[in-house]
Amino acid sequence: MIITRSGSGETQFNYSEILGAGSAAAVSTYAYHPQNERSFRNVATTWVTHMGWDAATYMVKEFWPDLRDNPHKDKQQ
Repeated sequence: MIITRSGSGETQFNYSEILGAGSAAAVSTYAYHPQNERSFRNVATTWVTHMGWDAATYMVKEFWPDLRDNPHKDKQQ
């Protein structure tokens, strides 16, 4: 999630994810929260929560086929 592949296939920092999530957190905090709740702490909390949910959904997308196909696979020796 922090590292991604560029168009040429090289690894690079995932600017769009990090900056996009941060921008969305700032806009939503300053646009929808009352004046007394607008702070960097609220923006950071929203940003970290967003990144956490993204990480969780990436993990589910990656491993869902294995979990769906063999949820209770018996260990055979």
